Amino acid sequence: MPTIIDLEAHKLIENLRENMKESQLDIIKRVMKVAASEDHQNTHTLAEAHLPTKIITPSTDRQSGKYNYWVKAVSKTAGSQKQAYKEFLLELADNDPMFLQKLAMESTASRRLIAKSAQALFLKGADLAHTAELLTGDWFVDVNLSKTQKIARAKIACQVANLTWGVNAKLELA
Repeated sequence: MPTIIDLEAHKLIENLRENMKESQLDIIKRVMKVAASEDHQNTHTLAEAHLPTKIITPSTDRQSGKYNYWVKAVSKTAGSQKQAYKEFLLELADNDPMFLQKLAMESTASRRLIAKSAQALFLKGADLAHTAELLTGDWFVDVNLSKTQKIARAKIACQVANLTWGVNAKLELA
């Protein structure tokens, strides 16, 4: 029997994700083990155990490592893949005032790279519009992407900026 969770529960679980190989069930089990371990040490029942604070107050910018990116010999580090991807695009935009307008013309089979609205990012329907984030000003970016998708889009962004991937600019998410 399939289990259905609401959007709030989904966001809480996803904010605890440590890597993309974890299923939502794996995440729940890991958190429950931590809660049970803390419970055992504090001699409370599991029902009385308090879940970690980050479950109660989810962050959209979880820190999951150090991800480097560089544009024209200026190297920077971000704490998450999503943050690195967004900052990489903003660095490219800093070097060309028309970059965002040009990048908005680029798309994959079903999504634009950036758009003036969250709904406009998704060419085959706006069902995922809630996953979009504000990039800057009134530009939105799709961040519901795998590492491979982020790299592919970063390469497209380099072409739009007339930069050579790996020579003038690169996003490193390994």
